[in-house]
Amino acid sequence: MARYAIERIPGEAASKALLEALPKAQGKAKVGIVNSLGERGCAAAAPAIVSLVGDADKVLAGAAIGALGKIGGPEALKGLDKALQSAPDAQKMLVYDAYLKIAEKMVAAGDKLGAQKIYAGLNKEGVPQLVRSAAMKGMVKSTTGGR
Repeated sequence: MARYAIERIPGEAASKALLEALPKAQGKAKVGIVNSLGERGCAAAAPAIVSLVGDADKVLAGAAIGALGKIGGPEALKGLDKALQSAPDAQKMLVYDAYLKIAEKMVAAGDKLGAQKIYAGLNKEGVPQLVRSAAMKGMVKSTTGGR
C-alpha cells in the first residue's frame, strides 16, 4: 500500500525512495516498484530497469519492458533494443508495444524524426502485421500532423 501512495506523490524524493527500494525488493514487490517507476516516468530509473529486461522472472522482465515504454528516452530505447534481441517470442509483443509508446511520446514532444526512425524500424519483414500496421499509422500521423 505504501508503494501506491508513494507512486502518486509528485517530486524527486518519491522517485528516489522507489529507486532506492528497488535493489532490496524481491518478487511481487520488485515488480510493483518497477511498475511505479514506469508510471512516474522516472528517467533516472532507466539504467536499473534496463538491467531487469532479461531477468529469469518473466513477470519482472515484462514489467521492466513495459516501464521502459512509459519512461522513454535514449536509455530506455537501448534497453528495448537489448530486450528485442533476447526476449522470448512470448514477450516480443511487449517490446514492440513499448517502442510504439515511446514513439508516440516523441511525436507529442515534437521529435517527429526520432519517432519516424522507431516506426520505420517496426515496419519491416519479420515484425508482426499488427505492429507493422500500428507503425505505419504512427508514421503517417507523425508526418501529417495527425490528420
